[in-house]
Amino acid sequence: MGGMDTEVSVVQYSLLNVSEKKTSPHIHILGEASVKDLGSRDLDIVMVNLLAAKFNALPERAGKEDVLTNVRATKRLLKEVVKIKEILSANL
Repeated sequence: MGGMDTEVSVVQYSLLNVSEKKTSPHIHILGEASVKDLGSRDLDIVMVNLLAAKFNALPERAGKEDVLTNVRATKRLLKEVVKIKEILSANL
């Protein structure tokens, strides 16, 4: 998943017998697809909206305006979403 687009490949991995004692890896591409208008930034926006909805649903937020109306809070949420993705990407 890139910043602006997503590319997916479905592959089949197998080992081919080259000789009695040696095998060689073989990758067969079964299919490929690309979506030019779905990228990492779109995922960030979805995650920000999910976190904002959870935050707005807290009992102590009852009667207060949506956190997304505050530009500073929205930027902070976006920064934290990127941080979360980086942490998850670094962990197995």
